[in-house]
Amino acid sequence: MRNTSNAKGVKALEAALCCAEAALASARAAFAELEAGPELITPAETMQRYGVARDGLLAAEARGELALSRGSRGRVLVAASDVELWMRSRARPIRRALPESEDPDEYERRETAALLAMNGGR
Repeated sequence: MRNTSNAKGVKALEAALCCAEAALASARAAFAELEAGPELITPAETMQRYGVARDGLLAAEARGELALSRGSRGRVLVAASDVELWMRSRARPIRRALPESEDPDEYERRETAALLAMNGGR
């Protein structure tokens, strides 16, 4: 009976050790990511990922909206996370404006009639 309890204890210790090793590996990866800092990308990569050209980046820097850095040989670099935040801050909802002279109720009636006509009156 003693052998089975020892075997169970050894298996439990092995499982605990395996979990601890996995946690250590995860912590090391997180630490390495923190040490590396943000992912810096070039204007060409910014254009591919986000559709923002070099001139747009430089203009945003001039307005104080985006921080750029210079890499080796004066290469322009920007943090990908900063570009994403900057793009989100500039996003505006699209609004369809009514002509000022048009009454909203009349617009609604006309649009409803047009939709009904397209669907055969249904």
